[in-house]
Amino acid sequence: MKKTIKWLELKLGEEEINEVKQTLESGDISGFSTKVKEFERLAAEETGARYALACANGTAALITAFMAFKRYLKQNLIIAVPTWTYIAPVNAADLVGSVRLIDSDRKTFNISTKLPKDVNLIAPVDMAGLPADYDSLREHNLPIVADAAESMGARYKGRNVGTLADITITSFHSSKVITTGEGGMIFTDNSELAQICENIINQGYGPKGYEEHYHVAKGFNFRMTGMQAALGCVQIKKLRELVGERQRKAKIYKDILGDKVEYPEVPEDVTSSYYSFLILLPSRKKRDSLKEFLLKEGIETKLWMPVHMQPPYSHYPASEFPNANYIYEHHLRLPMHNLLTDEDIEYVAKKVLEGIE
Repeated sequence: MKKTIKWLELKLGEEEINEVKQTLESGDISGFSTKVKEFERLAAEETGARYALACANGTAALITAFMAFKRYLKQNLIIAVPTWTYIAPVNAADLVGSVRLIDSDRKTFNISTKLPKDVNLIAPVDMAGLPADYDSLREHNLPIVADAAESMGARYKGRNVGTLADITITSFHSSKVITTGEGGMIFTDNSELAQICENIINQGYGPKGYEEHYHVAKGFNFRMTGMQAALGCVQIKKLRELVGERQRKAKIYKDILGDKVEYPEVPEDVTSSYYSFLILLPSRKKRDSLKEFLLKEGIETKLWMPVHMQPPYSHYPASEFPNANYIYEHHLRLPMHNLLTDEDIEYVAKKVLEGIE
């Protein structure tokens, strides 16, 4: 029997609805809501980070993190960002400093650890939920702002995502493992960076704060609302369970697909959140043919286009990114969301095999 399998469907229940309803009824819904503080506390406890600061979205978190480092280091930033990523970290880096696009590692699909000598900040992206090679990146002795928008709940050598960089940001967009609709979070163990970030998020308010509209520095309204935070307070308690389900679903995909396709390599001491499930096909032609076949079978799939192929950044020579080019030409993102059942995964995997054959 033919199924319709979407790339994204939300899994929200009565618990989330009731929490948001109660917050609405309380009137405590602004960016100064007690729910925001509660969500920040729960996020810090979940990751083990000393500080957690809620934001309106992941892009606001990135801009805040880069601005904070610019103030902290008191110098202009030259930021290394992978080209094979969603465009947000590149745009944020370009807004605050100068960008150096970096090729991918061919095995993990994450940022290459070979960097230009002129960079003074590294911004790795945990692609599809797999943490980057943070130990190797640390060997450059440069500060790191980690984009963990896709990797909340993953672990790297026994440590939680959120504690692997000087600043880590994440996103709670509706496509993510846990969601507040939109929304983001900044994690750090550095008290000075935390204070700078909080200042930027909150319009640059100083000690007299909102009461007298006293601003000690430039900032923005990057605050998360109480309604978003209410949703987050419920969702974050489900993070481990949801990541565990995705890891199990990824295993079902791999057990059925076997060596008929290639996957990003997950190092032995690293776990992925499996925000996305990626496969590589032998050629672009076979990838495109499979994508078309799956769509006809009711299965939605997606692609990522490297940033250097996007019009705003097309001045970067494609020849500088052979691995990212290869991954783009051969990859396909299969459905992976919280409402998928094991039977759905089995159905998709078998259709992939059918399409390949």
